[in-house]
Amino acid sequence: MSIMMPVTGVVQVPGWSAKAWWSRRQQLWLVQIERNCPDRGGWIRGWLTSAIPGQPQTFATLAMALAATEAFCVKPTETTWQENYGVL
Repeated sequence: MSIMMPVTGVVQVPGWSAKAWWSRRQQLWLVQIERNCPDRGGWIRGWLTSAIPGQPQTFATLAMALAATEAFCVKPTETTWQENYGVL
């Protein structure tokens, strides 16, 4: 399945929303992901995970972050998403 990146840069698939996000503090790109959790009151913000527990995955370029955004949305899973634990 191929995902079409909308002009807004926000990709939405059932239950998920994802976009590339620039971290001013880290000077790197991340993938911000929101998950629809009706039992918790709605949309919960989080990040694409990395191999380091509790650490979001970072990307050196926007193109890399957009590719990761699209790849996540092709097959979104809870194991590659972590809830937001603060501003990055």
